[in-house]
Amino acid sequence: MPGTVYRIQSTQTNRFQRLFWAFGPSITGWNYCRPVLCLDGTFLLGKYRGTLLTAIGMDANNCLCPLAFAIVESECNESWILFLRQVNELLLVVTNRHNLCIISDRHAGLVRGCREIFPNVAHRHCLRHLPNYGGFRYGVMTTNAAESFNGVLKRARGLPIQALITAIYYNIIAMFMRQLEFIATEEQQNNNFFAPRVQTSLKRVEDEARRMTEPIRLNLHEFQVVDMSSRSYSVDILDGRRCKCSCGKPLLYHLPCSHVVSCLALLRLTHFDYISPYYTNNNYKLSYSGEFHHIPNKEEWGEHNPNTSMIPLLPPNYRRRSGCPRINQYRNTMDEAPPRSNRVCGACHLAGHNRATCPTRFGRMN
Repeated sequence: MPGTVYRIQSTQTNRFQRLFWAFGPSITGWNYCRPVLCLDGTFLLGKYRGTLLTAIGMDANNCLCPLAFAIVESECNESWILFLRQVNELLLVVTNRHNLCIISDRHAGLVRGCREIFPNVAHRHCLRHLPNYGGFRYGVMTTNAAESFNGVLKRARGLPIQALITAIYYNIIAMFMRQLEFIATEEQQNNNFFAPRVQTSLKRVEDEARRMTEPIRLNLHEFQVVDMSSRSYSVDILDGRRCKCSCGKPLLYHLPCSHVVSCLALLRLTHFDYISPYYTNNNYKLSYSGEFHHIPNKEEWGEHNPNTSMIPLLPPNYRRRSGCPRINQYRNTMDEAPPRSNRVCGACHLAGHNRATCPTRFGRMN
């Protein structure tokens, strides 16, 4: 696959240890997505223990755009640091991305890895409400993108590594084809400049702006806007197609809110100029411009050669234990089920059984 990057780590005895890879079309497409990466991990269900680490982006239409994957022994500090280091070394599209934001949970390996490997990147945790975001999230508040893709692979997580990679490969192809068909249909039916979901959001914002009273202009760039709930907001229309609002939505979503739209209408300016280009239909289409190709048959693969990194790998030393996987979770009072009411039998009005199992039931029948 042209443009695909990968790196395999093995022990001195040629036993499989770790694997990192990213498909070429995904690398090309993510360059036109929002500069946001959601990181998450999920455990594998196969014969050997392991964890699948994923880095997922979001396109202009708020859909998933998988970028990079890794199979490691567990979700530990060392594996996350290794994953971030491979992303930094092998994916220049990520390293050179301006205003990149990484969203993850509070795992110690992720916190340390982002601090050491991506010191100039905004690292945000998976939270739904924060007072100030700095404008790096582009409205992506949680790691639901990575978790959703892990859910797609739920059945494939029990396959061997080679079959798992093949399943991921064809799942991404199916995702690309669905998006391309959807984009072609939208181009025939609607000639919108922005992605469909963004266009729907803009229509809702425009309707809200029409119902507001006329803004009060305080100076050359500052306005006071009162919405339908009689709440007052401060709006700044700045140079360079920049805007601010006390509601915080333009900074968070990189889209104008209804208060900004009403002020721009007063100035006879279009609010389309204040929308991030990452939401355009052109970027949406370019996100899926890469092409996948047929995988050659195994007979056509090259011979095992250590000089070309094609060596026979043995399975890892660790195997999954019998029984259900152990859950490393400390239970507290929030995990306890609420107490049920003391139910009594409807026939004898005693506790411990119901009418169907009442011992006096058969006595009455005789």
